[in-house]
Amino acid sequence: MNNQNLLIVFAKNLEIGSVKTRIAKTTGNEVALKIYNSLLRYTLEQCKPLRNCSLHIYYTNYTAHTDESDFMKKKMVQQGHSLGERMKNAFEKSFQRGFKKIVLIGSDCPEIKTQHIEKAFHFLATHQTVVGPATDGGYYLLGLNTFYPELFTNMPWSNHSLMQKTEQFLVEKKIPFFLLEELSDVDTEEDAKRFNLL
Repeated sequence: MNNQNLLIVFAKNLEIGSVKTRIAKTTGNEVALKIYNSLLRYTLEQCKPLRNCSLHIYYTNYTAHTDESDFMKKKMVQQGHSLGERMKNAFEKSFQRGFKKIVLIGSDCPEIKTQHIEKAFHFLATHQTVVGPATDGGYYLLGLNTFYPELFTNMPWSNHSLMQKTEQFLVEKKIPFFLLEELSDVDTEEDAKRFNLL
């Protein structure tokens, strides 16, 4: 394999009623879909300048859409019931395919920039793990050069203690990790207003 770096973007299908459900409770499903569509497009725009990196978009379901981006190399489908299981499977299969440095991001962080992703790949040369903490207690980026299935097992997904538990695991197992700067996700109507998405 010529390119040993892989960026995985976890994305939801652009289907009304299935995205940004917390926001939809106060704004309605159509507005929530527009907000998520904006976030996804922004995320993919930040991926475009990346070099020396393969890109796989993992959707929740199969999608035939091709208009989000014309630079995608592969579209995949997430496998598993919980978020942790889907992330674990994506990392495991990617390592099995021969990738050496793998970075996974979501698609609802309006502060992420190309340089955050580049920095993650850079530090995977000297650290086994790179994590981008989110202000809500989760994380917006996870990078690995070694597969640790325990990172995805019995973790408090969609909970404010996820980052804390992840860091605790890395410290206990003496796994070298690098923390990127803390950024914000968009989870509520207030978040969307703050980033001019409404």
